[in-house]
Amino acid sequence: MRTFIYIATDSSPLRGYNRSIRVYELINNKPEYLGCDEKIRTASYRGDKAVACQIVADAYGVIMAPGGYDFEAPGIDMIDV
Repeated sequence: MRTFIYIATDSSPLRGYNRSIRVYELINNKPEYLGCDEKIRTASYRGDKAVACQIVADAYGVIMAPGGYDFEAPGIDMIDV
């Protein structure tokens, strides 16, 4: 099983955006940085988990389930911190 954690903050360093999400993969019980999305406008986004899942899908080529809120493959765990 692969485990990822994601952290959502209510700010972004980029002008015009007001949320950012960072994703880490747990490897040997230590978080390893995977990626982030700092271009989020909360007026039009699918939610924190959907954005975090998209970051993992882009990094590893994992297929997203219809709707984009989870993965089709079992054995991937997303944890909100």
